[in-house]
Amino acid sequence: MSDPKQSCPKCGYEIGKLLYCTPLKTDRYYCPNCGIKIQERCMKCGTWLTLIERHCQKCGLKNPFYYKLVG
Repeated sequence: MSDPKQSCPKCGYEIGKLLYCTPLKTDRYYCPNCGIKIQERCMKCGTWLTLIERHCQKCGLKNPFYYKLVG
């Protein structure tokens, strides 16, 4: 199976493996090229959410982070 890649929605920089496949141990995660925030925690349960998730996979809360970035 190929290693899926994720691109920054602002600048197109290839970030690496899909963000939800690799949990991060930080409160913030930014694109290394342009600095846009690409990950934050769910406001209800604290699960990591990325820009590609419409809803939290743990509690189902709508992800405002996704809708801010995609419009």
